[in-house]
Amino acid sequence: MSITRTRSYLTAIAVTVVVFGATTLLASTAFAAFTPGSPSSALSDTATAASGLATGDADTQIFTIIGNIVDILLGLLGIIFFLLTVWAGYIWMTAQGDPAKVTKAQKLLTEGAIGLVIIFAAYAISNFALNQLLTATTSTT
Repeated sequence: MSITRTRSYLTAIAVTVVVFGATTLLASTAFAAFTPGSPSSALSDTATAASGLATGDADTQIFTIIGNIVDILLGLLGIIFFLLTVWAGYIWMTAQGDPAKVTKAQKLLTEGAIGLVIIFAAYAISNFALNQLLTATTSTT
């Protein structure tokens, strides 16, 4: 095996490990921000909502639904990014020195990284907007 082929394999492995590590790190920090309430207060909130005694629930509920839909869509986009990265790594690993395939794999990785930046920006913007709308529409009295 030639040195350039070995170097391209090692580069592809390094890029895949870095991208996968960054994705895992960013996903773990996103999950770290989740703070569930206490189970007893959630149970009483559910009972209050079921009894119809809750006030201002319509605004909170619609923003929660919109937020959940946005989170699901962005999660699916993250899965698509991961699969694109794996596919680009596979193309690069099986290129066997073909410069066209290596260039195609590098292009896919670059486009995937740009897409990931767009996904995180969309998440940040939607999270900020929904939090601001929820804060503006709920009364604190």
